[in-house]
Amino acid sequence: MQPLRNIILLTILLCCFENTLSAQHHLYVSSKGKDSNPGSLARPFLSIEHATRYAGSLTGEVIIHIAKGVYYLDTTIQFTSQQFRPRKLTLQGTGEVIISAGKLLNLNWQHFKKAFTWLR
Repeated sequence: MQPLRNIILLTILLCCFENTLSAQHHLYVSSKGKDSNPGSLARPFLSIEHATRYAGSLTGEVIIHIAKGVYYLDTTIQFTSQQFRPRKLTLQGTGEVIISAGKLLNLNWQHFKKAFTWLR
């Protein structure tokens, strides 16, 4: 009877402290990173979208550290109810983080007859 009681108590304790026993993951994003990187501090992801998708595959608390820079979003970042769990987005270090829904245009401006025009 004693071993059964111990197993029941251990099961109750594990259920009560499930959140504290789960792993905490730190992912890093930098405007100088690559989405093929592992998302570590030394080799960060490039996009916030990739970091959030990757975070959805992890269990436990996920903290996404975003380095200063400008980040252009190609799509809306969405969190589904299946992905909802302790998750944080935080600024890494000092500086300004800009998340833009606009597109970065690489235009080739050239001087044309005393005026500037856009040439494709």
